Amino acid sequence: MFKNLTLLPIFLLLLGSCAAPKREFTRADLKAVVKYYAINKAEAPQKPMYTLSLYNDYRLEMQAYSGLDRTGGFTTMLNKTEYKKLEDLLKKINQGHTIYHHPTQSISYDILYLPLKKDISMANGKVLPNETSIVLLNAEIDDFIKYKNWYKKEDAPAIFGEIAPNELILSTKLGTDATAIVKTLEAQYGSKIIKNIDKTNNTWLISYTKGTMPEVIQAFRRNEDVTGVVENMKMNVEKNMAIFGEQELIIQFSEAVNLDEWTKTYTPQKMKAGRQVAPNLTYYTVSFDSSILNAKELIALIKKDTKVKEVQLNKKVAPRE
Repeated sequence: MFKNLTLLPIFLLLLGSCAAPKREFTRADLKAVVKYYAINKAEAPQKPMYTLSLYNDYRLEMQAYSGLDRTGGFTTMLNKTEYKKLEDLLKKINQGHTIYHHPTQSISYDILYLPLKKDISMANGKVLPNETSIVLLNAEIDDFIKYKNWYKKEDAPAIFGEIAPNELILSTKLGTDATAIVKTLEAQYGSKIIKNIDKTNNTWLISYTKGTMPEVIQAFRRNEDVTGVVENMKMNVEKNMAIFGEQELIIQFSEAVNLDEWTKTYTPQKMKAGRQVAPNLTYYTVSFDSSILNAKELIALIKKDTKVKEVQLNKKVAPRE
């Protein structure tokens, strides 16, 4: 991963499975599945260099602190194959804590893999996970950082669509009875709890059958035990995946080519001819859909083309090189 650094990747399993969503869902269904921490133990053991959070709509969010070429929040989206591969690798890692050595570099890693709400101290007994799986997992994370098209969070495409009719997300103070709060407005607005979203933060999905959305929101906000109430939003995962999956390559050809005809040979990747980078040069851009085939695999495929001299990813945002 990072040469000459001692890293501490920590995997925090927040849900029982990384299973990808089977349907279009809403903001109320959105959950973080896994958090990954990369920490330089020698320099700042309490502060991560970066964190990665994987969500059940296939999004991967990065918060970069140090050691990269920039800092801040970034977001990208995995395709279904990448998501499933990550899920399979996590399943092969035993719960516990171990130290192992990278096979090709002089780097020692500490691995801590935690289930939900279970505190395992760094000093606790060590359980040896599948070492091969951890090395592969680190390589997979490294590829996500290197090859995905990362957006700054403030510039990322919108992930929410239309408002889900007659549904709200309600947050209440810890220790309060959300059922009782919703019950107080049942007669006036027909409010009912659909499900609990987050027990730790007392967040609930509720429905109502009477009144307008602004009226119901204001009625809940008047309750001093309510800390937040927002509309529930629909999410089209397939549409989001296509938007986030649009990436671009810069290709140098060894001979003159008809770019439109050449891109047709890569139809499964939905490759489209772009522009000539500079006059009198055989450098061109082409776009492709990385929700079908990721950039690393596509670059490896194109490099086998005898007409291609060089190919590289044209990243909109590069978290690191």
